[in-house]
Amino acid sequence: MKPITVKTAIAAAAAAFALCAAANDRAAAARNAYKLEAALQETRQLAEQFDVLSRNQEILDTRLANLEKASGAGASLQVQIDELRSAQESLREAISALARAQQAQRREIVEEITRKVEALYRSAPPPAAARSGGAPARPARQVPTKAWAHVVVKGQTLGLIAREYGCTVQDILDANPGLDPKHLRIGQTIDVPDMSSVDTGTKPKKR
Repeated sequence: MKPITVKTAIAAAAAAFALCAAANDRAAAARNAYKLEAALQETRQLAEQFDVLSRNQEILDTRLANLEKASGAGASLQVQIDELRSAQESLREAISALARAQQAQRREIVEEITRKVEALYRSAPPPAAARSGGAPARPARQVPTKAWAHVVVKGQTLGLIAREYGCTVQDILDANPGLDPKHLRIGQTIDVPDMSSVDTGTKPKKR
């Protein structure tokens, strides 16, 4: 029987620890780490017990097979075979119970990690830039207040048009929401920002 691993629980615990560090809540992370480590230790112990029982079952299976081959030696061997079969059945029941306990333990660990992660999300402080003393906000991007109406001709790309008018491709895309730079059509009219007049936060106006 294949032993049950705890990779899923360990990976989830690592994700919870990373979130704790990102939220700058070291005290809560330490408490959560202690609780989760204790739960993981119990799961590891269950896994070790599971391995021991599995090896014992393999030994019993081998002995039972050998005794069955030599069953013609007498009634005493049959008694031993019956005892081994009874022990084998008890061992199977113990392994099944241990497997169920291990699975339940894993579910509890995952549920606990999930609750911790959700709590961290709800209680996480605002980003450093938004707190007092953080990095200053970047200035608003300057946007031209006027635009030229340009008709696309054969062979033109947004890069060529941008260089012709002294602006950038992004300026043209900002002035034309929904414009696909890879599918320009000949005769298509687009707005090209006039970079000689700029403002903050206003959409270009057609000339």
